[in-house]
Amino acid sequence: EILIGLVGSEMCIRDRTGRLTVGKVEMDEEALSTLNTKFHILVDSMNDKPEVTFTYFKPDKRKAGGAYVEVTGMVKKIDDFERLIVMQDGTKLPMDDILDIEGEIFASLQ
Repeated sequence: EILIGLVGSEMCIRDRTGRLTVGKVEMDEEALSTLNTKFHILVDSMNDKPEVTFTYFKPDKRKAGGAYVEVTGMVKKIDDFERLIVMQDGTKLPMDDILDIEGEIFASLQ
């Protein structure tokens, strides 16, 4: 049995085990533009090793959907070829799954 419903503005799916998943959010042009600007600021600030928080979509390995999770830390490298953000702790975030980036380096955008 699979239950489908809305939580806020997101489609959610709950399976028999009670695990809740959400669908990946489709970003509009304005949100994509803001995220692109943040990526550029991050690239320009890499030498300063700023602490940032990424909100990204992590697909569920066993069923459709996934969850949005946050990772905070310093970026080790940005791999444009593989389209990955590699954090200092080794965590790899697919660029295409990132919903938002927060941190003090983006204060000028507000």
